[in-house]
Amino acid sequence: MGTCEPCNPIQSLFALRLHELVERWRKEHGVLAEAMAYAVDDGKRLRPRLVFATMQALDEAPSKAIDVALAIELVHAYSLVHDDLPAMDNDDFRRGKPSLHKQFDEGIAILVGDVLQAEAFRLLAQQGNVEHKIPALVARVAEDTPQATPPSKSGGIGLKRLAQRFQEDKALLRVAPSEIVEELCETISSLLTSQLLVSTMAKAAGVGGMVSGQYRDIQSENSIAMRRQKTGMLMGFSCAAASIVADPLASERHDQLFELGTLLGTAYQHHDDRQDGDAFLASDATAVSQEALTMLNVLCHALPGNVVEFRTLAKSMIGEYADYSESPTHQEQPSMPPRMSAQSAQQEPAHQAAAAAASPSLHQHAM
Repeated sequence: MGTCEPCNPIQSLFALRLHELVERWRKEHGVLAEAMAYAVDDGKRLRPRLVFATMQALDEAPSKAIDVALAIELVHAYSLVHDDLPAMDNDDFRRGKPSLHKQFDEGIAILVGDVLQAEAFRLLAQQGNVEHKIPALVARVAEDTPQATPPSKSGGIGLKRLAQRFQEDKALLRVAPSEIVEELCETISSLLTSQLLVSTMAKAAGVGGMVSGQYRDIQSENSIAMRRQKTGMLMGFSCAAASIVADPLASERHDQLFELGTLLGTAYQHHDDRQDGDAFLASDATAVSQEALTMLNVLCHALPGNVVEFRTLAKSMIGEYADYSESPTHQEQPSMPPRMSAQSAQQEPAHQAAAAAASPSLHQHAM
């Protein structure tokens, strides 16, 4: 699928940032770095594209979310490395090349998955890179506020203590110059952004999300719940992460975009399963895709930025199961649909008539 012009430069910037990260790995980690680089080579970069398209739809510069998109791609790469292992899906090939445990060995593959996940959380934790600002910033406030207690000689101060100082002495906010207060607010906002990104990623990728979905998969569970957790929730984080970067306090919007992305990812996983010849219930794919389309139209109507790329990418993930003839593009928007319950799906051959239409190029094998 083609990409709109505004996204091309950001994809190039993403590729450059990934290259820089790989080169840093090579300097610091030696032989293991080659296996790490092998794991992140190639792929459709669908999750980063979803981050950048969401940033555009929020009228924000996609470049602000480069490291966030990179972190999501690292988590996705780690999941594929572990998913291919003999104890999991036991796949010998990934994206037309030998799986990582075949190219190197099983022990290296396990370690690469572990370290890619750790690298992802490191990138999220340093979003904004403001931790060095706090001691100097508090010192500046103290200089202009005689009644304030100066920071310790070590230069460190905890956020809890910082909040206590402002609570105890509200004169700090009245006396400190406005530019210092503004910078302090921006610093705290950046720290809140990092905290939300880390906690939301943990929700999407951890025991309540992707890992549970993988567990359901290796137990041969064929259900909406499995696809929602295994693939959907990390897509949900891709959308929500852009919203967090844009405004960490817009919690309702974070939740809405997380749910939309999760529905998109669930629909996308149905397509991928069909490509692999796996059985699934076509009516479940239709229900998820239709709910995703309805929610997409509602949110695109409300988002402040350019939604063209976001809508195009989302529709390619939804595929042909939804009824686009009833899509409320130019008419009054429907109310927000309720969250779909994660119900188990019965098995049905993927070649049934409801699933017979050709899938978009986005759904070619190799996630």
